[in-house]
Amino acid sequence: ETGEYFDPEKLFTLNHAGEFFKVEGPLNIERSPQGHPVIFQAGASPAGKRLAGKSADAIYAPSPTDEDKARADYAQWKRLAEENGRNPDHLLVLPNFQPVVGRTDAEAQEQYEKSNRFIDVDHSLRIISRYFNYFDFTSIPWDRPFPDDILVHAKEGFVSAAEQLVADARQNGLSVAEAALKHSRPSKEFVGSAERIADKIERYFTTGILDGFVVTVSQENLERFADLVVPILQRRGLFRNDYETTTLRGHLGLPFPENPNVAKAARPEAAE
Repeated sequence: ETGEYFDPEKLFTLNHAGEFFKVEGPLNIERSPQGHPVIFQAGASPAGKRLAGKSADAIYAPSPTDEDKARADYAQWKRLAEENGRNPDHLLVLPNFQPVVGRTDAEAQEQYEKSNRFIDVDHSLRIISRYFNYFDFTSIPWDRPFPDDILVHAKEGFVSAAEQLVADARQNGLSVAEAALKHSRPSKEFVGSAERIADKIERYFTTGILDGFVVTVSQENLERFADLVVPILQRRGLFRNDYETTTLRGHLGLPFPENPNVAKAARPEAAE
C-alpha cells in the first residue's frame, strides 16, 4: 500500500567474522513463518542430552521399550532444559515409534511376521555397522557374541546407541546376527490391536515418558495406524481433530521464537 518494499531501519546485518567464514549479510529473504525451523536433537549420550537441554526444540529419542529408562531419560531432559533457564514444556521428547497394528492381536502378529520376512541378516548387519564406524561384521562369526573390544569401534555420535545394542545382546545372550535382526525389526512391544496400541500410547503420554511420537513405519502400517489407532486417540482426547496452524512448530505447540535482532535492539544498552 505504501509502495515501500522494506524499512531499512528494520534491516539487520550479520557482520559475522569467524574462524571459518566471514559475511556481512543480510539475507534477501523474509524470516521463516515459524521464526526458524524446529531444531531436533538425536542421541542419548551425555553430550547429546546437554546439547538438547540448551538448544533443541525437540528430541528424537530412542524407542521406549524400557519404560523405566525412558521415564528417567524424560525427567533428565526436562531438568536440563530448566537448568538452562528454559521452560521444560518447550523441549519435546518424541521417541521413534514403529507400531504394527491390526484389527486384532492375531492380525497384527501376522503383519509383523510378514514384514520381518523382508529383513535378513545381511541387511541388518549393514544397519548396525554405522554405529561402529562401518565395521565389517563379515570379518567375525555372526553366530557368536560381540567381541569384547567391539565398542572401541563405536563412532562418535553413535556411542550410546552402540553401547545399548551391545548391552542388550549380552544381557539376553544374543549372537551378533540375532542382535542385528532384533535391532532392525519393529519391537514386539508395539505389535497388537488398535486398542492395545492406543492403551500403550496413553500410558506413555500420561506417566512422564514422552510428549509424542515420530512414527516410522511402512506406508501400509501408517495407513493402519491412521485409520485404526488415531480415531481411538481422538475419542480419548489424546490427538487433535483439526490443525490450527500451518507450520510444524505450530503443530507441535512450540512458541514462536523471538527475533534476536529485535530483542537486542530493544535492550536499554542498545539505545545508548
